Amino acid sequence: MEEKENPPCVDSLAAETQGGLDDASGLPVRLNRYSRAHYRALDIGNHTTLKTILQGLPKN
Repeated sequence: MEEKENPPCVDSLAAETQGGLDDASGLPVRLNRYSRAHYRALDIGNHTTLKTILQGLPKN
């Protein structure tokens, strides 16, 4: 099982964004974090869509 990473605190995020594009060393980590969040959002969207469809089916 993959070790869950704690999300960065607000101060860290502010410092990360103020660094701008000068320091790209954190880019792979940020891209990975974005990718995981994106796929989770899609998965949640698919789940809610399926639940809505199933709730609209007639009951036997």
